[in-house]
Amino acid sequence: MKKLVYLLLAAVMSFSVFGAVGCKPKTPDDSENVLEVFCTDKGYGTKWCSDLMDLFQQQDWVKDKYPNLTVLPLRANDVENFTASRIDAGEKNNSIDLFFDTSLGWDYMGVGPSGKERCADLTETVYNSLVPGEEDRGVKVVDKILSSYNMVNAYYDPNDPTADTKYYFMSWAGGMEGLLYNKDLLDEMGLKTPNTTDELDAVCAAIAARRDSADGKYNLGYSFIQSKDADYWAYLFNIWWAQYQGAQGFTDFWNGVDENRISKNIFTQKGRIRALEVYEKLLKYDKGYLNPSSGTYDFKTAQTMFLKGNGVFHANGDWFDNEMSSIRADVKSQQGLDYDIRMLRTPVMSSIVEMLENKKMTDETLSAVITAVDEGKTSFDGVSAADFAKIREARSIVYSVGSAHVSAIPAYAAGKDVAMDFLRFMATDVANESYIRSTGGASLPVKYNVIEKNPELYASLSTLQKSRLEYFNNGAFEIYTLPQERAFPLYRYGDVKPFSSAAYYATFSAEGNKKTPADYQRETELTWTDAKWTKAVNDAGLTN
Repeated sequence: MKKLVYLLLAAVMSFSVFGAVGCKPKTPDDSENVLEVFCTDKGYGTKWCSDLMDLFQQQDWVKDKYPNLTVLPLRANDVENFTASRIDAGEKNNSIDLFFDTSLGWDYMGVGPSGKERCADLTETVYNSLVPGEEDRGVKVVDKILSSYNMVNAYYDPNDPTADTKYYFMSWAGGMEGLLYNKDLLDEMGLKTPNTTDELDAVCAAIAARRDSADGKYNLGYSFIQSKDADYWAYLFNIWWAQYQGAQGFTDFWNGVDENRISKNIFTQKGRIRALEVYEKLLKYDKGYLNPSSGTYDFKTAQTMFLKGNGVFHANGDWFDNEMSSIRADVKSQQGLDYDIRMLRTPVMSSIVEMLENKKMTDETLSAVITAVDEGKTSFDGVSAADFAKIREARSIVYSVGSAHVSAIPAYAAGKDVAMDFLRFMATDVANESYIRSTGGASLPVKYNVIEKNPELYASLSTLQKSRLEYFNNGAFEIYTLPQERAFPLYRYGDVKPFSSAAYYATFSAEGNKKTPADYQRETELTWTDAKWTKAVNDAGLTN
């Protein structure tokens, strides 16, 4: 999904984009009756946005409210920080009314360095407004958006902890990140999809044992293939940590809370360490589970090789289908390869049993309970209600970069009102259906069950997207999307992170690595002195 902008390209773009475009004055027709939109061109593409712009103009309520509306052609590029530069260009030099971006920082919420808001406050005009077409039922946009996305886009003033929550951003992608898998290769080898991390380790060991086998089946030996420039394994860390610690425990960490009080003891949470232990187990160089050349591939090369059957598992996200659609078509036409690629429900961390009432539960039983959860069961013989609920919660946890895919409106935008109505429109069922169709199955972070509401559209999607949508709309439990770190003041203002150093994937996959999860923990405990912690808490505006 990441697009690289090399130094040479950046130098050229500094003139062509930030020079020629950056200094472009507002056009004469820039007014409240003109809507100009920008969309970053990355994994989800831009077709979804242009399609929604066309559909928006066709709505009767839009025609009635804006009889003289002009929607300009969509502007798009993949230049990092383009949105920030345009917003900062000011009213005289920027004519774009609405941005869909992936790199706009949280510091664009609230009051900026000039003492004025840089982005428009969306709290009442969008979030607390009624969804078009659902006014009779009193459905507000904030109620239609998935709760974790509301959390991540909420603005808290660190200088006034008692101030009401405000919203300046609205997310425009709501998918899932984790492991993709090649079902055809697993079936060919007679291996099942793993429910637990110990089962995942066992599957990888079985694949490694087949290296150079001569039976005509997958024999490359490695399970995972990744790239050097897209650390998609980072998503798995948060999922495994939250599975072990619980969704509340994960949130407590980011709120600085341990045993109901603000305390640096958050850095003793075991879930963080146990998640690194899974990294260590699966990525250790000597085990050979990871393609040893992964550190040399760019993201597109690694993803193409995965499509060709070089690797059984690949950490990525639901944008994979859209991003690789043309390459996949080429692979199919040129090499006759069209593997069944699906999204794996993230295996539950086997060490979760340490957090159960039955701390002696075997991994076999844990896996059986997970299967029961997937089947919609509400209990399991011999397992307490509390343990079943803990396992079910772990199975429901997902991570999404979607909450970093945000839309924003410059506070000074001439077309501010129509831009806000466009965001309201995105909460409608008709907009969600269009988004799914345009992206080949990806979703907005809005409550919309395409399986029930448009079975024909659902049937047309790839098995990858069907596997994700079946998971998200399983009927047995509600998916919980983890809020991203930037949702929390301690991260925004206090520079709090799970460990004092990161690069987990690069560390544990490196040949000759000696660093252990315990080393990460010791570093972190030494880094977070009482003075450093007190400053972080104060900077975040938190109180005991």
